[in-house]
Amino acid sequence: MIGIPIVIASYLLGSIPSAFIMARIRRKADIRRFGTGNVGAANVIRNIGVWEGIAVGLADIAKGALGIFFGKLAGLPQPWMFGAGFSALVGHNFPCFIGFKGGKGATVTLGIFLMLFPKETGIILGTMAFLLFVVRKFDFAISLSLVFLPLTIWLFDRDIPAVVYAAIILLFMGIRSLPFIKRARPWKPQGRPPGDKEGNFLEANRVDSKTHSP
Repeated sequence: MIGIPIVIASYLLGSIPSAFIMARIRRKADIRRFGTGNVGAANVIRNIGVWEGIAVGLADIAKGALGIFFGKLAGLPQPWMFGAGFSALVGHNFPCFIGFKGGKGATVTLGIFLMLFPKETGIILGTMAFLLFVVRKFDFAISLSLVFLPLTIWLFDRDIPAVVYAAIILLFMGIRSLPFIKRARPWKPQGRPPGDKEGNFLEANRVDSKTHSP
């Protein structure tokens, strides 16, 4: 069945650690050792740079979208599409390429639902942009706006399986967020790390190496 290789490919796409790669390229650093330890766009924005974080966010959105895109090309039914999307999310959270220690998957989730429900996800993106303008915190804006995703799908599509699917993904993300919240530390800048020319205090946000091995 074509659905099985697409689900596997979605996991492998999701496992590509764009935040980890960006931190290595730009600062020769392991992003898992800084800030919350999250291998995602928000942690890159805080500790590497805004433009680098935006690039990571776009890459992660693409990871979520591509599995659904290939599923649509293959004419897969909705359950297989849901499986491909969730597989990409699992890959992002537990990437096989860096020891199964990844991110939370908010931007990957956006990519999944942009392909499945573009209109509804566009509303969520508008909400996120408004919140980001008000609070100036990317992770807060994207997390809060995604909470409204199941309701938005219900209001515009009345697609109960999709609403349940969105709720399951949000629950999964919430559970995965707990370790990162516990590891988060307040910023206490003490100096610049080697190679940091923009005042992003990586050393001040280092996660205990005993907690998160390279």
